[in-house]
Amino acid sequence: MIRMKIHSEPAVRRRPYAQVEYLVDYLNA
Repeated sequence: MIRMKIHSEPAVRRRPYAQVEYLVDYLNA
């Protein structure tokens, strides 16, 4: 899921908060 999210989140540049969501998913994984 994490890998897919990375590839599915090219909008990280426009949405810095997406990085927080990624960290949350990484910790919850």
